[in-house]
Amino acid sequence: MEVRRPDAGPDRPQRSARPEGLHIALMGIDGAGKSTIAVELAESLRAGGHEVEIVNFKRAMAGAEPATSGVLSHVAFAALRAQYAEAVPADPLNDLGALLAGDDDAAKFSEIEERLRAVDVAANSARPLLSSAVLEIVGGFWVHSYVESRLRDGVVVVNDSFGYKHVLKNVLLAQRMSGPGSPEHTEAQRVLDTARGLFHALFGPTYGYWVDTDPRLAVRWRAATGDVTTPFESYGLAGEHGDASFLAMQDHCRDAFRQAAHGWRWQTVALADVPKDENISGAVRRIEQDALGHLERVRAAR
Repeated sequence: MEVRRPDAGPDRPQRSARPEGLHIALMGIDGAGKSTIAVELAESLRAGGHEVEIVNFKRAMAGAEPATSGVLSHVAFAALRAQYAEAVPADPLNDLGALLAGDDDAAKFSEIEERLRAVDVAANSARPLLSSAVLEIVGGFWVHSYVESRLRDGVVVVNDSFGYKHVLKNVLLAQRMSGPGSPEHTEAQRVLDTARGLFHALFGPTYGYWVDTDPRLAVRWRAATGDVTTPFESYGLAGEHGDASFLAMQDHCRDAFRQAAHGWRWQTVALADVPKDENISGAVRRIEQDALGHLERVRAAR
């Protein structure tokens, strides 16, 4: 595991004048180990007496802020429905309409999402995927609202799935189905450029880390644990399936993350071709060192 810091230093605005909270965000391809890093980091910081909460879209949707939870529930269902609104299932007996119907019950979201992801898609349309990307930007506002509420309570927030990633994947799907030069492809890029600016200027963390992983390593690590990929981790929603589809999507995500991390002056945590546990422990130590140093400086300044 290697950590690279931008040569010019952290050129990122401080997101909150409140000294009590600390926001750490992780971004990287699917299967890179972000969630494992977040869990182990949280456990280590808690052992040192710090209150820590892991936050992402789904956790904020289930959080203790009724207004935020309600909005995020509607956004989550709207984005999911958009992804499948014009999808053609490979098996005509699959009734997508029935799966998409129903109330926006946050408690049932994961179950409905899992059932939809199990449907093989033969073909799809770009425009609904583009609308899903826009909805993910809306979700980003409300996830950050939840993050700020936790920062006000003095919590160390670890975001293990920075929301820019979800916008990016919808944009990539829309562009895959529309092709270069089409209006949808051009507008999708504009949506992504807007999201890149918004997520940095309005939702950016105190410390951001791009967990850089070769997608081929992610495939090997997942195979070792028996994990399977979902259609939203590949170009499955565009009718392309298998490892080749996963690698194509994740290679494109990796390139986009590299550009965003450079522009945002995020630190790069590069995972190497060594045992995954070794990578994870090294990443946790590096991020924890930054977090503890920040908290100590805040304490000394009081």
